[in-house]
Amino acid sequence: MTAQATRTGRVTPAAPETAGGARWSFAVREFRFWLTDYRRTWRGSIISSVLGPLLYLGAMGAGLGSLVSSCISCQKAGRRMALTGVNQRVMKVFQITKTEPLFLMFPTVSDALEAFTNAGTA
Repeated sequence: MTAQATRTGRVTPAAPETAGGARWSFAVREFRFWLTDYRRTWRGSIISSVLGPLLYLGAMGAGLGSLVSSCISCQKAGRRMALTGVNQRVMKVFQITKTEPLFLMFPTVSDALEAFTNAGTA
């Protein structure tokens, strides 16, 4: 074991150069590395797992709100509005929010045009 001098001039004994001491310092270094890595990953996953769904819900609410307000504006003006090509995901949102009866929905644009054109002949 050799002595080391510090800035104040004190002499402190050095850590023993044994295999056990080297293993422990390596283990502590590895533990600190993985702990830091875990903290960074955990923070990122918490932010993304909370923020992602909130942004999704906010966007869906804004989109659904604009659709409802434009549908009401069209009805007040004596016009009709139709939605075409609505996928299952969006249809589920309409069903959950119970706004499905507000909208005329058609699978294609040509079906919607045909329904609007032949509406007076039925």
